[in-house]
Amino acid sequence: MIKSPQNIAFSTLKRTIYYAFILFLVIGCNNAKETQESNIYTQRKTFKTEFHQANSEKMIGHHEKAIALFQRCLELEPNNHAVHFALSDLYQTQGGKDKTLHHAVQAYENNKANKWYALRLADLYFERSDFIKTADLYAAIIADEKNVDIKFKYVDALIRAERNTEAIAMLNEIEVETGVIPELTFTKHDLYTQLGEKEKAEEELKRLIHENPEDADYKIMVAEFYMQQNEFEESKKMVQSILIDNPNYGQSYIMLADIELRQDNVQGSFDNLTKGFLSEDVELDRKLDILRGLLPYTAKNERDFKEMREGVSALFEIIYDSNLGNGKMHNYYGDFWSFQEGYAKAEEQYEMAVEIDPASFNLWLRLLDAQSNLTNYDGLYSNGQKAAELFPAQPIIYLFTGIGAMETKNYEKAEEWFFLGKDLVVQDPQLQSEFLYQLGDMNYRQLNLDEGKFYFDQAIQTFPGNINVYADNALRLMNKNELDQAEIEIKKGINIAPKSSKILDVYGQILFRKKEYKSASEAFLQALFENNTDGVILEHYADALYLDGEKEKAVELWGEAIKYGNDSELLKRKAQDKTYYKQE
Repeated sequence: MIKSPQNIAFSTLKRTIYYAFILFLVIGCNNAKETQESNIYTQRKTFKTEFHQANSEKMIGHHEKAIALFQRCLELEPNNHAVHFALSDLYQTQGGKDKTLHHAVQAYENNKANKWYALRLADLYFERSDFIKTADLYAAIIADEKNVDIKFKYVDALIRAERNTEAIAMLNEIEVETGVIPELTFTKHDLYTQLGEKEKAEEELKRLIHENPEDADYKIMVAEFYMQQNEFEESKKMVQSILIDNPNYGQSYIMLADIELRQDNVQGSFDNLTKGFLSEDVELDRKLDILRGLLPYTAKNERDFKEMREGVSALFEIIYDSNLGNGKMHNYYGDFWSFQEGYAKAEEQYEMAVEIDPASFNLWLRLLDAQSNLTNYDGLYSNGQKAAELFPAQPIIYLFTGIGAMETKNYEKAEEWFFLGKDLVVQDPQLQSEFLYQLGDMNYRQLNLDEGKFYFDQAIQTFPGNINVYADNALRLMNKNELDQAEIEIKKGINIAPKSSKILDVYGQILFRKKEYKSASEAFLQALFENNTDGVILEHYADALYLDGEKEKAVELWGEAIKYGNDSELLKRKAQDKTYYKQE
């Protein structure tokens, strides 16, 4: 069909519009692409600027600013692993545990190939005791890992996750690098034991010895391991195998001594310790550490304390040498005498110790305590002043020094030391109360009764458990023959400290004055429960028994009181004449 001119014109117009539209679309798309690329470029540039600024703030410790900047980075790139890792680190610094974990998870999820992200997340799960997740994270990276420390952490997580078989496999892998060593052997032994595979557990111990046949120290370790499992016979066999090759190896005797002591064979233990202490291959420090461990068992209330004292004393005689200049040796020897209340010998050792090591606060404290127990108040005052120069911020030094000054009747100096020390006390009401008590005691001695009462009242208000105040008040009333009031006062102390030997002894003295001898003897007996070798209380107890009609027992106890250090001439006369004499 032939088109009319009008149709031709219309058709031409349509094609023109169509092509124009297509051209518009093409141009528009190109512009949009260019705009998008421009936006991405601008966004990335902004991100980099914010990221670097955030890191700068983090490095100089401006954590809040750094967090705000990193959060803005996340608005631009929500899945950026580096930003999440940095935020995790910052929130951990601030103690925000949940946010720390959240961002650590996000860092790892967005870049699982980064080993450090995995290790950080593993550590966080470990802190939360989520050992299964910890182990799984280590498992993801361990195949290519060369760091043995990381492998050990993996083993720790596996053990805590109770995946013992996997833990053994990793320990075997570590052993390829380290060789057979005790740490791995004992761990595998325990794991096999838990799995019920006792033969494999035993084989681990045998392999350690087989791989190191000449190393006696490894045999000692295995012996100690057996001993810790209470397998004493196996432990002894291992030690004796050492002595076959080297009968003078001192460490073996030390080990045998430990085994014997754990089986309550005190004499057998000291027989072996003597051999060990005579051996030169056992270092002096090791011998001193052994003695320090034995010292608490020499206290008079311990079972077998007499045997322990004899044995420890003999060991000290083997190693003691004042020419060595070893402060630790004098310190421990002084402690030995202190446990026995042999304060004169303790004082001698502590004086040598502080001369060697004057910077040790604890040594000075031991010396001052020994001199206080000895009532060597001249020495206490002199050494207290020296100690205060070295430790000017320690209030307990001022307390000892003040007591030394007071007991030597240097009251003005004593008051100065007590006030200075009291002001140094921080959050210790018991010590604060003791300073107030000493100030009260000092004023009572000078017949400043109102001042004395004021400080005693302050001492009780500060620390109601200060038994010295109740005891002193009761004794003062007793000596004024106000016995009923004295009894009321001491009963306040009994309510506070019903087992205190000091309080019960004063109570017994008051009842004794009231001629209530039966009740007095009961009070003294209770006092002896806490300290059954106190020579003074033993004398008081014997006096009450004598006047209550139990004369034979009283005479026996007077002898005990002398035995335990009460050197009163009146006591000696009572014991000799088997008769009670009143104190004049």
